[in-house]
Amino acid sequence: QQKILLRKSQSEGVLHLTPVLALFLLTAYFFIQSGRASTYTTAFERLSNPQNREIRSQTAIYVENHTNSDEYVIFWAITPGEYFMAHRNAPTPGLFYPHLVTSSISDRLNDAYLADLIEKKPVLIVDLERLSVPSLDPIRREEQKAMGVYPANPPHNLDEVLAFIEKNYYLEAEVKGRSIYRLSGTQEP
Repeated sequence: QQKILLRKSQSEGVLHLTPVLALFLLTAYFFIQSGRASTYTTAFERLSNPQNREIRSQTAIYVENHTNSDEYVIFWAITPGEYFMAHRNAPTPGLFYPHLVTSSISDRLNDAYLADLIEKKPVLIVDLERLSVPSLDPIRREEQKAMGVYPANPPHNLDEVLAFIEKNYYLEAEVKGRSIYRLSGTQEP
């Protein structure tokens, strides 16, 4: 009778494991078939290991590691969150340049942007390579114009801003397809 009870309890244990095993196999099949297994694995590893969890962009990390905390930077493409992630400030409150609507107020903000850029020269300018924002690279800018994605009504001083950047900055690095320009005459900390 003990043998019968033992066999019965063993078979019940197997029955309890069957749905779990089936769910595991189905999940594994989904991850492998979707072609995103490595992405899911990376995400799971980040979530399961809080010591190595990094949620900031690679660009923000680069900026933080290659500037001093009191130096200004510009993230060219209307992304205020990058400043927060890099723990750095912009030299101007006009974070949405060059995407302002045409108005007399926008003209004043655009003028203030250029004045702040010249006066408080940021050490780094990161071109986040958004299609709707004119590229800092003159060749890419021409490509944007050819594709028809260049702004139809750019700020009145955009050419001055771009000329100032071209004259005073050089390409230092590319991180994740984003061009990072450094102010001439400055060095990494």
